[in-house]
Amino acid sequence: VRDGVDGFLVDPKCPQAVDEAVKALLEDPGLAERFGRAGRADIAERFSLENTLKATETELIAAMGAR
Repeated sequence: VRDGVDGFLVDPKCPQAVDEAVKALLEDPGLAERFGRAGRADIAERFSLENTLKATETELIAAMGAR
């Protein structure tokens, strides 16, 4: 979660902070929608097939070189 981009980062031990974040989302459905879209786009990019294959290839090559 990127604070203010695709969600809110709050201290889970601070009920007031959690309450404020939830209220902000309930009072602004557009904000919740934007957070959802931004989070979905981030995950689609970071875990795309192309990026996953590149990362796997890099790890396999590194593991083979470590022998």
